[in-house]
Amino acid sequence: MSFGGCPSFRPNTIADLIEEQNHGLVLGEYELQIVRFRNLDDQKIAMFRSLGGLVEKSTEIPNVRRNSQKRKYADDLFQDEEKEEIEDTRPMKISALSWHPFKPRLAVAVREYGIYFYDQSNEIWENEPYADMGPINDIEFGPLGSCIAAACEDGIYIWRARQQPRGDFPESDISSLHKSFFKFRGAQGVRFSRCGRHLCGWTKGVVRIFSASDMSDSVKLHSTFSTIKDCDFHDCGLLVSSDKAFNLYNCDTWQYKAYSSVRPVVTGIAGFPSSMYLFATDQYLQWLMLKDDQEEIGMAFDLSIPGAHADDMRSKQVSLSPCASRVAVVYHVSDCPLSRSVAIISVEKTMLVPVGFIHGQEDWGEALQCTFRSLRRGTMLTIFWASGTISFHHLLH
Repeated sequence: MSFGGCPSFRPNTIADLIEEQNHGLVLGEYELQIVRFRNLDDQKIAMFRSLGGLVEKSTEIPNVRRNSQKRKYADDLFQDEEKEEIEDTRPMKISALSWHPFKPRLAVAVREYGIYFYDQSNEIWENEPYADMGPINDIEFGPLGSCIAAACEDGIYIWRARQQPRGDFPESDISSLHKSFFKFRGAQGVRFSRCGRHLCGWTKGVVRIFSASDMSDSVKLHSTFSTIKDCDFHDCGLLVSSDKAFNLYNCDTWQYKAYSSVRPVVTGIAGFPSSMYLFATDQYLQWLMLKDDQEEIGMAFDLSIPGAHADDMRSKQVSLSPCASRVAVVYHVSDCPLSRSVAIISVEKTMLVPVGFIHGQEDWGEALQCTFRSLRRGTMLTIFWASGTISFHHLLH
């Protein structure tokens, strides 16, 4: 994979972009401009809403009572002694975020404790998390929203909501949950196919394709993978990203074509309506376009910033909005203040146009993960910060 003529965040310099962060809180984006105010008041919020913008309050991960793992181990050894609970004050580790495909319901995987749900309409956290799964590495809602899959250290869990039969029973909205488990030790991630027919699960070196209706039916993809980074379904293909290459599989034959990378791979994105794929490395974004058995490698987008050292702005997560119009980039934190922010890039056909950076409040720390919520107009960028705060930013277009 070669790079050349790379557009980027130029002509902004690192000093210009850092200075921009001092202009207050970010509500969102409007027509490729970040909307930010130094002092936020009702009048400015009303102005953003008059443009069609949604202003959602930030929230925080609910407190989870945690006890020291070392103390628990000692209690198991000395059961006759009086037990003392020691609170674990370390920040909670969030594994993944996932929005329900149709509802304002955000699922948050707290690695050691379960899946928690935030009802954005009522601005409350639901009382009952999905728990008892062991350490969670990834989650994703099914395309119809009726189930959610979790990749855990022991395997893959699928939680399904089952409505009570109506018949002679009184009408009720109460639903019961059914939890299924499929052994796949070391599972790092899960992805549903667009139609919901397949579920892809992967460890650091193995990819398996499961039937979503019968998880006991699965097939192992054959390839010499280095460490697997991510998987993403297209309408007729599966893009598997490893640390040195991108493998594009045909879902009918499961044959694949490999594209090597000279830079460390972050992820491959296949969520475009046409046969387009976006390859993301730690320093570049680059298109692959397929048409009539022909392929074209598009111009790359350089994620570096003038004035910043190349290692200061290395991406660790690249996400595409459901409407395929915005890309968000989360960075490995470094001495550069901008690495604590999230970069927003607009997708204009086959061009990538820089929009700007979204930063958090001073006490929120660095951005750790992000995801998008589907909206009728634009998309809602959701950012999880090191302090445990989750913020929401409406990107209008």
